[in-house]
Amino acid sequence: MVDGPAIGAGAVIASCCDMRMGSPRASFVLPEVNLGRCGGGRHLMRHLPQGVVRQMYFTGAPLAGEEARRFGFLDSLYDSAALAEAALERARGIAAKSPIALRLGKAALNESEPLSVQDGYAVEQQYTLRLARTDDAREALAARREKRAPVFTGQ
Repeated sequence: MVDGPAIGAGAVIASCCDMRMGSPRASFVLPEVNLGRCGGGRHLMRHLPQGVVRQMYFTGAPLAGEEARRFGFLDSLYDSAALAEAALERARGIAAKSPIALRLGKAALNESEPLSVQDGYAVEQQYTLRLARTDDAREALAARREKRAPVFTGQ
């Protein structure tokens, strides 16, 4: 979550996160041009239009939270008072999932991201087959069948 300026490396760290939540106070800045340096642009280009990153890169001007949300860099925007609770709520929901499903899901996304849709889907299906053989997958199906919350072990 970002509730203020993410400057230089801070903007890069944000771009490396799986999800980004922020407030209207959030901003993302690549000030390196002001210091005779380069850096961070390629990381942000994974998420923002090229022209937006070039404007940030060449001017050192910040991208405001509302704009970051409009471009999809922030997936959600909350006022500062509600941001921490919203982030915790999301984290609790994710933490209730199967740890092995989350690990394998992240690996599948990371591996398939640079691939074509067809090749990426094939990678995901390999991870699906691997995940289907886990105790957590069997527990998820049993819990659904029995109309109860699953109890995951990460196995």
